[in-house]
Amino acid sequence: MGFRFRRSISVCPGVRINIGKSGVSSMSIGPRGASVTVGKRGTHANIGLPGTGLSYRKKMSDNSSDKNIPAQVDNSELIKYLETIESEMDCIINIHLLTPNINNGISFQTLKLQYQQSLSVPFNIHQPLKPTKPIPNEKPILSNGIFAGFFDTEKSKQQHQIQLQADLKHWEENNIKNNANYIKKRIAWANEYALWHSDKTEHDHTRLQNQSQINELFSTDRNFFENKLNEALALTEWPRETNISFEVILDQSLMIIDVDLPEFEDIPEVNFRLNKKGDGLLEKQKSGKQIRLEYAQLVHGILMRIAGIGFYCLPLNSVKVSGYTQRINNATGYVEDEYILAVEIQREAFSSLNFDALDNVNPVHALEQYNLSREMSVTGLFKKLN
Repeated sequence: MGFRFRRSISVCPGVRINIGKSGVSSMSIGPRGASVTVGKRGTHANIGLPGTGLSYRKKMSDNSSDKNIPAQVDNSELIKYLETIESEMDCIINIHLLTPNINNGISFQTLKLQYQQSLSVPFNIHQPLKPTKPIPNEKPILSNGIFAGFFDTEKSKQQHQIQLQADLKHWEENNIKNNANYIKKRIAWANEYALWHSDKTEHDHTRLQNQSQINELFSTDRNFFENKLNEALALTEWPRETNISFEVILDQSLMIIDVDLPEFEDIPEVNFRLNKKGDGLLEKQKSGKQIRLEYAQLVHGILMRIAGIGFYCLPLNSVKVSGYTQRINNATGYVEDEYILAVEIQREAFSSLNFDALDNVNPVHALEQYNLSREMSVTGLFKKLN
């Protein structure tokens, strides 16, 4: 779905002026998620799901004489759109359903085998190709035999002799040049071969040494564990761009993960349903409490899912996940990161979740079983963590 260039300025509640590249192009009337746009090309009903990029647009009138006649609405199109909205809303609010079953995760034995294989890779740089010694061309022969030039004049004999001398000189110069180039290539090859042989010897020695110290290396190679976690997080799909930072502390068997949470405004503010005739959509504004509770379920679900991803790909004992949002500091006027949620979970406790029925799990209540830090009211209002 494409996006038009547009920026909005607030005129009054529910009214926005849309400014395009050519100036003021239309006026939109209506709350967030649903509006009516009046412009040069007629009147359109607009319905969108904020934060998802989904939108539905239906022309209500045009600039012709029959602009008061309503357009026919395709019932199947509306139903399909509503199903899409519901699906997208489920992805947002119930993101915890995508938490992997850590009881089927990667074991220490599997991870150790992968590590051992990474250290057992043979030296795969090809040996430098030795240059081939040049084979000289056939040497010119000064004499053509016993009867050579027997019937030639003295002048032609001299010219023939001069040509043979020139050919011999050219042959000698080519040999000298080819041999000189060969010597240069041979010296360069000798240097390359010495470096290659040294690298191969060192690689083979390190490989044998690593095999004898595999247990010690595996338990201390932080980069290997962090690369595995990075690979898992990079393959994870999210409803919006999500920034995550992390580190692994092996001697504590701990993962520490920070995630940039969606903003409160990313939660859609309206619900839609078909009217009784099935030829139109009815809009219902959500209450502030409902929006806040849906946001609470979303951010708790994100932390729950990230904890599951960490435990699934790394067989460590604990994970600490913290979530932050961007808020304006009223003292400075700058946008700053504020942590609103943090939880530390032990693998054994997390593994007791019923991963086969996550639709029965409320992520807000699920995280309360663990070492949870948050300042949230019963209506879903979050305060900054100290």
